[in-house]
Amino acid sequence: MYATANNSLNPNPFITYRDPQTGRWLVVKATPQTANATAPTAKKR
Repeated sequence: MYATANNSLNPNPFITYRDPQTGRWLVVKATPQTANATAPTAKKR
C-alpha cells in the first residue's frame, strides 16, 4: 500500500514556453513575487 503525503505542491513561479522546432524549454518570465525574492542585492561599501 502507498503512503500519502500531507504536503501540498508549491505553485510554479515561472512561465515557460517550449520551442516546437528545438524542443527546448525556455523561461519567459518569473512571477512578480519570485522575481523580487530571487533578485541579487548589491552591497555598498
